[in-house]
Amino acid sequence: AAPCSNGTGAAAPTRFAADLEELFGRIPLEPTALLRLRATFADNDIDGVDALRLLTDADYKELGLSLGVRRKLIAALDPSSAAAGALLPPAAAALPVVTPTPPIAGALPPSSSEGSLNGRLN
Repeated sequence: AAPCSNGTGAAAPTRFAADLEELFGRIPLEPTALLRLRATFADNDIDGVDALRLLTDADYKELGLSLGVRRKLIAALDPSSAAAGALLPPAAAALPVVTPTPPIAGALPPSSSEGSLNGRLN
């Protein structure tokens, strides 16, 4: 094997672009998982966020990333997707947001002692 550039026989640490270093700080992973992720990116010449944005979920899977790591990485790349429900289960993410509308004036029947709750409770 050819000697490594640092002369120690150990692999030289990979220097990533500042944007990728910042991304690593936002991914909620255990230290060992983060080390594996960094090694995977280095082994595959992924040196910046621009390169990551070109990849699909299938590409991440081909790199050997687990489902959890893939989802955390995708959410970290696009924080607005996490806020929009990307980290929710598909059924929950598909639920529509319902906001109540105020009643229209005059649309309710006039209250009377016969038809109102008041008349039934007394």
